[in-house]
Amino acid sequence: AELFEATVPESTAGHALPDSWATLLAQWADRALRSGHQNLLSEAQPEMERTLLTTALRHTQGHKQEAARLLGWGRNTLTRKLKELGME
Repeated sequence: AELFEATVPESTAGHALPDSWATLLAQWADRALRSGHQNLLSEAQPEMERTLLTTALRHTQGHKQEAARLLGWGRNTLTRKLKELGME
């Protein structure tokens, strides 16, 4: 998570364009690999899910069923992910 956060400049945090987030992710992965990190997906996936969940819930004013639909999940999956990520 720390490596992931260091990738996004404060001025663009949460506002990166679709093509720039992929570039930022690649830069993060390069740094992590050079630092000897392994299992990058297990580090990046929860951060990405947390970001998408937060954004979808904000977009739907906290309506979980609608947020789940926007993410392509069922409501039970969204509820489980919130628990797994400590976001309840």
